[in-house]
Amino acid sequence: MPMSLRRVPALPALALAGVLALTACGPAASGSAKGSTTTKAASKPAADVLYNKARESALAATSVHLKGDMTSDGEHLLLDIAGTKAGDVTGSVGAGTEGTFELRRVGGTVYLRSTKEYWTKNAGAEAAQMIGDKYFKLPADAAKDMNDLTVTSLLKSMFEDKDMPAFAKLTTKVEAGSVNGQDAWVLSDRVGGDEAKLYISTDDAHHLLRVAMPTGKDKGTMDFTEWDAVKPITEPSASQIAKIPGM
Repeated sequence: MPMSLRRVPALPALALAGVLALTACGPAASGSAKGSTTTKAASKPAADVLYNKARESALAATSVHLKGDMTSDGEHLLLDIAGTKAGDVTGSVGAGTEGTFELRRVGGTVYLRSTKEYWTKNAGAEAAQMIGDKYFKLPADAAKDMNDLTVTSLLKSMFEDKDMPAFAKLTTKVEAGSVNGQDAWVLSDRVGGDEAKLYISTDDAHHLLRVAMPTGKDKGTMDFTEWDAVKPITEPSASQIAKIPGM
């Protein structure tokens, strides 16, 4: 196995560290907070009730799909992953100059796939030739570095962040809005702050739909869909996995 391939697992880990940091402090994005025709102001719940219900439903969920477009410390990050509470994940991660890669994690085994250009840049021409357009199976010890990239870890990281409970305080404003056509309650700070917003569905499930932060060094948007509805994630077929000598 080329020595250059031994450092490949660290590359996605760098990108994921940025994603986790951004998620923890409240991923950003702008979103409309204009009133919906079906959301009645008269039935507006209190901010603490909405926040706590969204937190409870998120942490109890069996699966979810996360999609974010963010900037953290000047680095542009793109995240599009679906995952289960058990830790299985599928999707893609893009991190500025690090490039974009596809990810599949099933039962603790992690597979990465990207372009020849990505592998050439990050692991060398020899590695790029061996991997081609197939998946690269990470060694078990390296796969452990990816344990934080599960929907459970991301949700816990976000809701356990010290700034998130601020959405449940009396200074939080609740307005009617929508996300991708779905009615939502929009939680934001009444007295300035960093303009962060939390979008929570108006139905009984009170699912988190979006976390947004339009200003600051960490900004962008993170949308949440397919709560408890992500299809089972399977391993790539043997023909899709690159055969690497010594691995």
